[in-house]
Formats: sequence, C-alpha cells, structure tokens
Amino acid sequence: PHMKKFFAPLFKTTLTTVLVASVMIAAGIFAFTRGGVKSTKARPVATFAQDTGAARQVIVVRAKDFNTNDATLEAQEFDGTNWKPVVGPIKAKIGRNGFSASHKEGDGTTPQGVFTITEAFGSQKPLDGLRIPYKKTDLNSWWVSDSDSPQYNTPQAGPSNGRWRDTFGERLADSKYTTAYRYAAVIDYNRAPVVPGRGSAIFLHVGGNDPTSGCVAINESDLTRILKWIDPTQSPKIVMGTDPWLLDPVDAPSVTGSAPVGLAVTAPKRILDTRHGIGAPAKKVGPKSVTTLKVRGVASVPTDASVVALNVTIDLPSVATFLTVSPSGPQPVPTASNLNAHAGDVRAALVLARIGADGSVRIANENGEADLIADVVGYGSPNVKGGFEARTPSRVLDTRIGLGMANTAASAPIGANTVLDLPLTGVPPNATAVIMNVTATGATQPTFLTAYAANGASPDAGRPDTSTVNVRPKQDTANLAIVPLGIGNVVRFYNSTGETHLIADVFGFLLGDRGDLYVPAEEPVRVMDTRSGVGSRGQLTTDPVSLAVKGLPSSATALAITVTGVNASGDTDLRVAPSEPGAKGNGQPFSNVNLHQGEPTANLVIASVGKPSMRNDIINRSGTTDAIVDVSGWFVSRP
Repeated sequence: PHMKKFFAPLFKTTLTTVLVASVMIAAGIFAFTRGGVKSTKARPVATFAQDTGAARQVIVVRAKDFNTNDATLEAQEFDGTNWKPVVGPIKAKIGRNGFSASHKEGDGTTPQGVFTITEAFGSQKPLDGLRIPYKKTDLNSWWVSDSDSPQYNTPQAGPSNGRWRDTFGERLADSKYTTAYRYAAVIDYNRAPVVPGRGSAIFLHVGGNDPTSGCVAINESDLTRILKWIDPTQSPKIVMGTDPWLLDPVDAPSVTGSAPVGLAVTAPKRILDTRHGIGAPAKKVGPKSVTTLKVRGVASVPTDASVVALNVTIDLPSVATFLTVSPSGPQPVPTASNLNAHAGDVRAALVLARIGADGSVRIANENGEADLIADVVGYGSPNVKGGFEARTPSRVLDTRIGLGMANTAASAPIGANTVLDLPLTGVPPNATAVIMNVTATGATQPTFLTAYAANGASPDAGRPDTSTVNVRPKQDTANLAIVPLGIGNVVRFYNSTGETHLIADVFGFLLGDRGDLYVPAEEPVRVMDTRSGVGSRGQLTTDPVSLAVKGLPSSATALAITVTGVNASGDTDLRVAPSEPGAKGNGQPFSNVNLHQGEPTANLVIASVGKPSMRNDIINRSGTTDAIVDVSGWFVSRP
C-alpha cells in the first residue's frame, strides 16, 4: 500500500475525480493570463509530483513561487486506502527570501525539498502522548551553525570551549527564541551527510506572523497537534517548495499543423520600421497594440508563400514587454511570445510565422510603447523545392579562443566598423544558407552585428541595411539567423560600434533542391511553462527537463520552438538536444538561449527531435531558471 505519488489515489474513482474537480473550480485555483498562470487561492493538494517513498504521514508546506515568504501548511496521513487531512491548510511563514532550490548558510531562504522529521525540542516540558524523541532545552543547549566546525548543523551541549564560534550558533533557550522555540521539530535538511555551508538549523517552530531566517513557522496550537500526531513508525516526511515544483504538471495542448512547405532564403530586406514610417505609421506602438504587416508579395516574398521568416526587433520599449507574432485574422492573439525585452532595450529575434489569409502577420506588443522593426530573411512556399538539413550542433566560431579565425592561435574581438569572414566546411552540396546561432559577448559599447553572404573583397560588398543581433555591453546576446552563403561558402560578420567577441553555432543548412519540409503550426502553441506547470513543474536546475510535443507526427525530424528563460538565478544558458543516447551536446559546446539574472530572454531554436522517443531535453548550464516553450512549427521528411 505504500505509494510513490502522494494523493494519486484521489483520481482512482470517478466520484473522487468529480469532487476534486469541483473543489478546484470553486476555489478559483488558476487565473489564466497571457503571461502565465496566477494562483488565486490555496487549496488542498490533489496531485503531488514529489516522491515521498514509504511515508504514511506527510506535511506539505507550499508557496505560490520563489518570490514570497507567505506559505500554507497541511498535514495528511494515509489510512491504507486514501490520504486524509489532519491539520490545515493553515497559514505559515518561511524564510524572508522565500524558498530556494540551492539554500546556503545565512541566505534567508527556506530549502525546497523532501525531508524526514526524526526529533523535536523545546523549552517546555514534553507533550503528553508524544512519540517522537524530544529534548527539553536549557541555556547549555546549542545548535551549531559554524560551517568551519566539525559540529556544524548538529545539536550540542555547551559551553563551546572552542569547538565552534558562539556567534555562529544558536543557544536554543536564548531569550530571543522565547516564543519560536517553545516547541520545534527538526527538519532533517543537510544532516546526512552534512555539507559545510549548505545550511543549518532548519526547524518547524512556533510563529507564523513574521518571516523566518529559513525555518517554517506556524501557530503553537497546530504545531503541538502535529508534534503529537507524528509517528516515527509511519516514516513521516515534510515536503517544502513552490507550487510549480510540488504539483503535477498540467497537460500541454496539442499542436496542429498547416500544409508543409519548402523554405527558401532571401536577401534581407527591411519591410517594417515604425521609426521611419516603413510598413506602418511613423510612431511608436502602444500597450496591447497589434500591428498588421503585409508580407505576401512584399520584397522577395512570392504571392504563393504561406510562411515568412522575419528578423523582428524591438527598439527602446518604455517598460518591460514581449512581442507575439502570429497569422493575421479575427482569432485572439495566442498565448505565446517570440521576443522579450526590458525597458530601454534593443533586441532582435528570428521568427518563422504562418501568413494569414490576407497575406499578413500580426505583431502584438504587450506593455508600454516601443518602435518595431522587421526584416524579411526568407519564406516558405509549396512550390519551393528546397528544404532543411539538420546537423549536429557545432561551434564554428569563437573569437575568444581563435576558433574559426584565419590565425587560430590568435584571439581578438571584432572591432568597430569591421568585418570578419568565416569560411564554412562540411557544407552539403547546393546549400543556399546556414542556420546558426550568432552570439556577441563582452561588447564594449551598444552595437549591432549583421551576418550576410561574403560576395566580394570589399567589406561593404552586398552588406544589407539590416541587423542580425543587437548587442548590449558586457552581456551575452544571441539570435538565431538564416544567413545566405557567399562565394566559397563564406559568411561575413559586420560589427557597427566598439569591440565585441563573436560566437557562432551551426544547427543546419537550407538546400536548394531537397531537404525536410517545414510545417507551420496553425498558430504558436505554448507547450511548456514551468511557472504554471504546463508541460513541466518547477524551475530547471542542471538536470535535463524532457519536452514532449503532443500532436507531433512520427515523421517529424526537427522542432522550431521559441524558448524563453525567466527568473534565472544567475547568468546561464539553455540548450535543446534530442532525447537520445549521446545527444546532450555530442561533445560540442553550443548554446541556444543566453540568460542574465532575473531578465526574461527568448530565442528561436531549431533542434532535431529525439528518435524513437520523439522527445527533447532542455538543459540549463547552471543555477535555476523557469523555462517557457512555444511551438512555431516543425520539419518533416520530404515524401
């Protein structure tokens, strides 16, 4: 009868499913917005994603996200058939800085995870009927928080006599803990083994009105009920964390595709610039605005095109915002995003968009005012003979180490108003363009980079009046690009201002006479949002998270998805790889999305689909981050 999934039995019968669903609706569990999902009211746990092993007693401490110290606590027990409530849900307080997936000593957070409870203590005499080991504290009772001491994160009898520094320990009967430590249960965090600096003295104690330094605090009457209820023979556990981490994922919607098309590259051409009245009035777009942009029959896009490849740029938004590009028409703007930017940013993103019946696409701006720019770089049509050929991701240029440079022993940034030529090797016959991620790092000034075909000795020969990547100083900025191949399969990079290092990762090629066809989604579909639990719950750590797209045909060879990182704990990068043996990088360094702490960033990703699993892994290099995935389309083998 021991269960791996806490509360999974609630869905074993039709009656309980109906009852739980009714409670969920009545409680107003989720309010859906375009930006995600908001939890409006705490509710009993109905589905539970964390493994509690053989536990028949579980205490659940929940917060809606990592940005709050308000939580709820509930105690539940397994009666042999079902889980039943014992206490709560009640209000609780956690660390002043909320939950953390990587708690450290003194950081003011409460560790997220599943832990045992094996002992208790307090300044009061033991409660009648108590079954858990209990120690009554006095002025010689200490808990050691000195990470340099061999006694770190253990209870000790004082005095310290040099065994630990008293300023890095808690005298449990000290007057400042008069209320908090009247009664407390020890949460077995970082106890077996003890890792110096990973955190100490995590308790469930009396309180509930003020945030803690890392413990969980509730009112005394409920705490004493819980202490008397805890039975060591029932393998009690406490599970603490955010709703996205704690609850089972929400099923993602299925994708629906349109007719497959071949893809062709074009010479970049600017068709929208609200700064100068190109393609739209010469004025900034406003919040909740939708700009309709005619693309079919414009520039080099033929009248039979059903897909357009645009490099879309947002210029100097007044507040943080995001853009969504979708087919024109009467339907609502979909819950998806293609580009995220903060106030005062200049940022570009490649978009593969299905064209609406009237030959247009819509560009929706969520917040504030900004200028919009769009450059055509390619299109899709049923009459195009060419298509896509995926390659194992490979880094072909890195000026930091001289990779791809004429003098491989040299490493130097590209200077202002300067070009760098990159001859590509291993290019398939009749290739017309390369699909590569272009990343700038260590820029000394705001600048832009343009990638284009090198078709002449002059640096200006064939350089279009467009941009590929807009760059900020001293930050990694990337954009996927479809770049025409020049004479000898040479790609040329132009840097406008200052100095910057340049990185390029190749993901595939467009071919002129063959290759996989592109299937555009009817409209972009959000298939993962770890903030709300769609597709996956809980922030990404450094463990891969699996992405499975419902509705994807077995003939699919690669995905075209916009991957957005949100709430990153520090600078990191995301990569998408097929879920198959040896595919998690294939020994090659590459990245798809570069993230900076707390700053939402999106990029288009074209990634081969794992076979036969039909899954992909999303891999975070370091720290934690939320991830959002919106499907634009996919590639299929040509019949």
